[in-house]
Amino acid sequence: MDARVGHLEGRLPPAIEGAVDVMTAVVPYVPTEELRFLPRDVVAFEPRLALDGGTGGVRPLTSVVARSTRWLRPGGWLLLEIGGDQAIAVGDRMRAAGFVEIAVLTDEDGDDRAIEARRPLRDPQGFPGSPVVL
Repeated sequence: MDARVGHLEGRLPPAIEGAVDVMTAVVPYVPTEELRFLPRDVVAFEPRLALDGGTGGVRPLTSVVARSTRWLRPGGWLLLEIGGDQAIAVGDRMRAAGFVEIAVLTDEDGDDRAIEARRPLRDPQGFPGSPVVL
């Protein structure tokens, strides 16, 4: 088993392209328009770059979804931390990128906290590992 930390287009070695079993990311997902509602200590100690997810908070999330297909093997899983009402937008992007078995994970209060999805083992024509684009 091997674990790697890196940027999707940076430090990851080309040798693992298309071979990753599980990819997870905690990217900025706070909508720009909601940054002002964050607790003072968060704003004081976290750089804006670590928080600001753009309009609706989904820009970095959808970027990870699009880029992850390059790295994940057929059957590999993508897990992302989300917040607020981002599950539909991120789930739609996952579906469009060919992911299946999309599920939203909630906390004890019923709030959406993460989303997971799997790359298909086969495309509808039966070719192993080909991404499905809807």
